Amino acid sequence: MEVETEPDQPLFGAIDVEALFGDDSHRFFLKGMFFRSVAKSLGPKLDAVLEELEERPGPAGWLPFRDYSQRDYTVLSLAAARHRYPRLSDREAIRRLARSDMEVFGDSMMGRVTLSLIGDTRRALTELPTIYQKIASGPWGFEAKAEGDRALRYTFRNHPGEWSYQVGQCEGIAAHYGDRLCTRVVPDGRSVTMHLRW
Repeated sequence: MEVETEPDQPLFGAIDVEALFGDDSHRFFLKGMFFRSVAKSLGPKLDAVLEELEERPGPAGWLPFRDYSQRDYTVLSLAAARHRYPRLSDREAIRRLARSDMEVFGDSMMGRVTLSLIGDTRRALTELPTIYQKIASGPWGFEAKAEGDRALRYTFRNHPGEWSYQVGQCEGIAAHYGDRLCTRVVPDGRSVTMHLRW
């Protein structure tokens, strides 16, 4: 089902983490820097959510540059999104949560260095595949192709996560540079194409 949206147009739909990852949860990873802020936002509800994870964090919590299960991150972020935005659909709640990823990434040393070299929406969105390669690993593919001066097309292959999360991330990036994003999403099984305009 194709979807076109802008930041103030809500998304609808529930998210089933087990259906997204299936038997592939052990193949997709994300750096720990993102886990910490999401877990902290859960407050006292965190203990219950930890029971749903495949791998609980060690005594020091999630280490910023260590790889952890992307499935576990999706469980945590969905719980945090539902906690923060209880009246919104799963898709809209996780999209809004993902908009804050730019701040989390920017607070890390890697993020500060990367963002210091990027000055606008186009360059930031064009560089996103390179950033993803540094923070996420697994048998997925991600390509960006220009579709004009203020437009890009992203293609995610073998994408296990929820596409509304990526919409929120891209909206957060554009907003960081003072732009408003219009996104057309075309899911196709485990792949998704996103057409971005600003």
